[in-house]
Amino acid sequence: MSSGADAPGAAGAFPPDGRAVVARRIGRIPARDVDRVFKIGRRFSRPELVLIVAPTASIDATPTIRLGVVVNRSVSKESVRRNRIKRLLRESFRLIVPTISESAGPGGADCVLLARPSARTWKGRGDADSVIRTLLGRWARA
Repeated sequence: MSSGADAPGAAGAFPPDGRAVVARRIGRIPARDVDRVFKIGRRFSRPELVLIVAPTASIDATPTIRLGVVVNRSVSKESVRRNRIKRLLRESFRLIVPTISESAGPGGADCVLLARPSARTWKGRGDADSVIRTLLGRWARA
């Protein structure tokens, strides 16, 4: 069973300055929907990472932002390293998305983060944060 801090609307879901944001669920994309996002999604890229965004296929009462993370063997042949990059990306995304959640529109969005080989040079979450903030900012302005 997950702790209360992982639950939607928990204290960790809001920015540190305490201001309220629109409550949104952040979930994971099933594998079948990742292909759909790759086909129809809009791409925003940096040398280390590509953000692909598509409208959510399902209609739900609560707007949802779903995330898929893809880290290929071209990034690292070591699964430990690839999984660390995935964890960094998921955590950064989870902390940053509430601050720009109005960009997802009324029905939400499916987002896929595709890591490129230069992502293996990241030292910590700060590196991932800056790249994700840039890409989400481009999406918000588009």
